[in-house]
Amino acid sequence: MTKKAILLFLVVYTLYSTSLFSQEIEETPEHFGQFYNNPLFNLSRGGLDSRYELNFDQQRNVGGFRGVSTSYFSFFYNPNYRKRSSPKVNSKNIYGVYFYNDHEGDYIARNRIQFIFTRHQRISKEWHFSLGVSGGLYLFGIKPSSTTKAYSANAFEGNSSLLFYNRSFQIGLAMNQFTNNKIQPIYQITRLKRHYYFFSQYKIEKEFYQFIPSIYLKYQNNNYPVLFEKKWQTGASVRLVYNIVMGGISYDNNGVYVTTGLNNWEINKKKINLDFSYFVPLARQSNVNVNRMEIN
Repeated sequence: MTKKAILLFLVVYTLYSTSLFSQEIEETPEHFGQFYNNPLFNLSRGGLDSRYELNFDQQRNVGGFRGVSTSYFSFFYNPNYRKRSSPKVNSKNIYGVYFYNDHEGDYIARNRIQFIFTRHQRISKEWHFSLGVSGGLYLFGIKPSSTTKAYSANAFEGNSSLLFYNRSFQIGLAMNQFTNNKIQPIYQITRLKRHYYFFSQYKIEKEFYQFIPSIYLKYQNNNYPVLFEKKWQTGASVRLVYNIVMGGISYDNNGVYVTTGLNNWEINKKKINLDFSYFVPLARQSNVNVNRMEIN
């Protein structure tokens, strides 16, 4: 091979590599397990059932890519909370804060901090309407190593949710990452992909048990060829609670989630929900291709 041919090859390869690393990678956060547990997804529900509500969640891969782990924390304050035996309140405001931390190996970290506001309004004797919004920063950081420097970038992220509900039924819409911002710490661009959810849940409640089926429909306009998720995705789940023991199963385009735990476990007049979920992938091509577990 001549010197000119080698030089031409290096130029073409450099241009190809630069264009490859500058392509956008689209990110839509995974709503693992029972989707309605995620406070960033169903904003309008968080904090509704108590004066103070705390959520802790930890997700981790258990096969392949074991360095990936995700955790979040949320806190809600409902100043107008009333028990069922107390007079009903026509309207109320709920305030919250949400922290999200996602690690990929030892060097890449994605963090979120958002403030949440939800307005609830009674529209009839049994029905309420609520609007929830959240906004804050998405932070992308790369730690320094012996061969590379540290890099960081940030962008504003916003989410919204609409909900109609009564004591046993809820139906809602959510628009996540509606700002559609992008982050570029080095060459690669991460796009906070706007996506939409329609969801519904029904609760059959008897003296000793609860039966809770739910469904959702998700839409996102995928432009990046490596993202295997389809534009339209569907999911369904069922939970059965007997006294305080809970069991459930859910299914979506990526796989099956099996959940078990304790529901409304009362300790010192405080109620605790403890859930454990395990994900088994079924799709041959998916951005979630490993088994995962979650504790909430």
